[in-house]
Amino acid sequence: MDNGGKAGAVTSLGTGEALDLTVQGGATVSLPNPQSLGNLLIGSNAWISLNIQTLTVTGNATIQAGSGITADGAGNAPGSGTGTGSGALSPNGYVGGGGGYGGYGAVGGNPGYPFAYGGITHGSLTTPADLGAGGGSYSSYCLGGYGGGAVRMNVSGTLWLDGKISADGGAGLTGGGGGGSGGSVWLTVGTLTGAGTISANGGMGNGSGLAGGGGGGGGRVAVQYGMNLFFGATSARGGSGAGIGGAGTVYTKANSSAWGQVLVDNGGQLGTNTSWSSSGTVDLTVQGGAVVSPPSSQPIGTLLVASNGWLSISGQSLTVSGNATIQSGGGIIADGTGYPSGQGTGAGKYGNASSGFVGGGGGYGGYGGAGNFFGGAGGGQPASGGIP
Repeated sequence: MDNGGKAGAVTSLGTGEALDLTVQGGATVSLPNPQSLGNLLIGSNAWISLNIQTLTVTGNATIQAGSGITADGAGNAPGSGTGTGSGALSPNGYVGGGGGYGGYGAVGGNPGYPFAYGGITHGSLTTPADLGAGGGSYSSYCLGGYGGGAVRMNVSGTLWLDGKISADGGAGLTGGGGGGSGGSVWLTVGTLTGAGTISANGGMGNGSGLAGGGGGGGGRVAVQYGMNLFFGATSARGGSGAGIGGAGTVYTKANSSAWGQVLVDNGGQLGTNTSWSSSGTVDLTVQGGAVVSPPSSQPIGTLLVASNGWLSISGQSLTVSGNATIQSGGGIIADGTGYPSGQGTGAGKYGNASSGFVGGGGGYGGYGGAGNFFGGAGGGQPASGGIP
């Protein structure tokens, strides 16, 4: 497929038969599902456009710089799909929350009026195949972005990647629209090499400040390989907006290894949370503004929480069979994840003082403080087993 150097409309291959395929000279090709190829060459200024389908290459695949396989914005439509953001009329206009997938979508509009919530996380950490969720919309007044599509690629030989493979979410389409979440990239290769990019990033919310849409959460990337010589960039970041979407997940595993590695990195921006369903032992790295809420039963081999990376836990045990490193500026936090106000053993009491209703502090290891000078609202008693 060669368009003489001019970027044109999409060409459909129209057949599922096995063949060698070369795409070059400005051509953009869509493939049937599934499609099996012998060898694949995508030259510079050429593209394969996928949605949710499987591409199998029994030989080698080469993706040159300036070319790629893309499923950007090929997922769920605005306001649809598992994890879509909600839409609302806020005090500052119509806004939508970001779509969620690997990371939660961010709230849209004024955080003091969180009517436009971001979407939830879902899907598989190790075998991602879901479409990205559409960004939050409100009727026709604000339209979110499209979610990223799903790329499933099997290469028996070598995948030489100097271009890109992407399933990024789309930005909100109109003012206040939430960003779509990143989609899925799932690669199984013999050898991975090159200096290109692999991405499933969330889309930006449209607008800014109190009238802006929330950023979409990052999607999920999984790469299983025999040999890894790739020194390019792999990302699943949340999108920016009125709030920053949560980072998605990047899972990599060598065929010879007992378990894989999970990288959660939000590109330096502190966003919403990231989570997944428990999937066996993993080595976990959290960095770049990511906030991970791990499954309650997630076993971890080695743990690295780098600067500006966070593990947020609530009432759970964290088991690390190897080593754990928590760098300066990062941490494991359970702040504010206990009982709600007025609940739990040792909850503070409330009373009607001369200045109005007041509450005493909760107690555990120490007694809670009284709510006013005259002690009209007593503090909570220490919980059973707690010591001052």
